[in-house]
Amino acid sequence: MSEFRVSGDMFGRYVTIPTGFDKQQHVYKVVGMIESNGYCDVPITGWTEKIHHDEIVPVLLVIHCGICEEKVIRVALKDCTLLEAQETPKSPCFLCDNARVNDDLTDKNDLHYRTVGDSDDGFRVMVGAGWGKPLRILFEQRRRGHPSRSGESWVTVGIYEPRFCPNCGRELWEYGGGQK
Repeated sequence: MSEFRVSGDMFGRYVTIPTGFDKQQHVYKVVGMIESNGYCDVPITGWTEKIHHDEIVPVLLVIHCGICEEKVIRVALKDCTLLEAQETPKSPCFLCDNARVNDDLTDKNDLHYRTVGDSDDGFRVMVGAGWGKPLRILFEQRRRGHPSRSGESWVTVGIYEPRFCPNCGRELWEYGGGQK
C-alpha cells in the first residue's frame, strides 16, 4: 500500500495497480480524484466492476496506459502505488524504442515486432514499432494464400495505435500519440 498526501493535483500522475490474476503491477494514468464508496477491488481484470463499499474513501479515476484509454476505472487510493516524478516513464523501453526518441537508431534500423499474449491457433497479437510508423498493436490471422500458391501466411486484420506504451506507460508523442 502506498502512503501519499491526497491533493487535487493528481491529474497526469502515474500509478501502478495490481492487474490480472497474477497481480502484476501495471501502469495507469490518473485522470481525476474523488471521494466515493464505489470503486473496483484489486487486482483489476477485464471483468472488474465497481463495487459499493461501506466507507467513503479517496478514489482515483485512472486509465490503463496503452491498453484501454477510453474506459475510466475507479480504484481506491490505498490500492495504488504512486510513481514519483523520477520514476514516471519518460525514456523508451524495449517495446516503444524508435528512431525519433533514440539517437542511436535511424528509420532504417529501428523496426521490431514482438508477439504478446496468448491467442487461439491461427491468431496472434503483436506489437510493432519503428520503420517510420507509430507503435502499433497488430491483430493477425493465419490464412491460406492465393489459390495459385501453397501454404499459409499471416494477414493483419486489425491495428490499434495506443497513446501510451503498454509496457512502460510512456506517452507516445513522437507520432502524434496514437491520434490520426
